[in-house]
Amino acid sequence: MPRDTADWLALSAGFTFALANVATRQLQTASIEAKTLLSWLGVLLVVGLCLLLSGEPVPHLALSVWSGAAATGMVFIMLGTLALQYGVTHLAVRQSAVILLFELVVGAVSAALLTDERMMLQEWLGGFLVVAAGMAASWQSTESEA
Repeated sequence: MPRDTADWLALSAGFTFALANVATRQLQTASIEAKTLLSWLGVLLVVGLCLLLSGEPVPHLALSVWSGAAATGMVFIMLGTLALQYGVTHLAVRQSAVILLFELVVGAVSAALLTDERMMLQEWLGGFLVVAAGMAASWQSTESEA
């Protein structure tokens, strides 16, 4: 069971990540732009809910900081979301599943590097198991299709 707020946030992030990936696959007839908008609305909903439940006050920052952060986020997250939606829409499920799972490992390693944290054996083993599970599912799907 999650022990603290960070665990609950991580759990909700994983759940919503999986939910977004399933929704992307189910909405094959929707445009990439519509899927991207839906993804953004989902993020805003989850973030808004987390902010309301946390009771934390909104930090007092200069308008230039808020607008700079918003502009940077919009540009890079929009490009990343569009690229993800395009890729997931045009790849086989087994291929996109491995890529999306590997994205989690890259995110964890990046977070460790950006925060000067050390990844312990447990984290490396977890990352290996995530990628191995995706690869195993991919191989199983390939064999069943043949």
